[in-house]
Amino acid sequence: WAESLDIIPHRRPIGKGLTEYVMGLGRTVYLRPTDLDRMRAEKVYSLPQMPRTPVQHYLASPLVDSRNKPIGTMSLMLLEGNQEFTQEEIEIYSIIAAQVSMAISNRQAMDAMRESEKLFANAFSQAPIGMALISPTGRFLKVNRPLCLLLGCEPEELLTMNMVDLTHAEDL
Repeated sequence: WAESLDIIPHRRPIGKGLTEYVMGLGRTVYLRPTDLDRMRAEKVYSLPQMPRTPVQHYLASPLVDSRNKPIGTMSLMLLEGNQEFTQEEIEIYSIIAAQVSMAISNRQAMDAMRESEKLFANAFSQAPIGMALISPTGRFLKVNRPLCLLLGCEPEELLTMNMVDLTHAEDL
């Protein structure tokens, strides 16, 4: 499902919130009310207290790209003090975040590959000189127009041929 979406969020400027704290640590973090209060009191990070829904427990994991560079976080918040995340839930959450990171990395790799393929296809088709992609057995896989003009053949004809068909007998 995630792969079907075309939207990958753009990076935003780094601030001093919980997202940046988790990204800086580079691992899953579980902050209990005492941790959140301490961080707020020490002004290590700006953690605004929302009057309607104060966060009691905060669980977050960094999301990283293919170079292991943080690109954001995935987080869960419990709004009632009588709830807590179990160790098993924290471990499962870490695994899910790692899988989301892999999906993001795969998407970025697919986008880069598509861009590279488009660049190669344009360079190949727009080249002023004859070019061909040839299999290890010598069969033409792809040919460009200048090569066809040079050899006096249509692309369809060349694609049925082998390099041996065009090579002088003494050069074999």
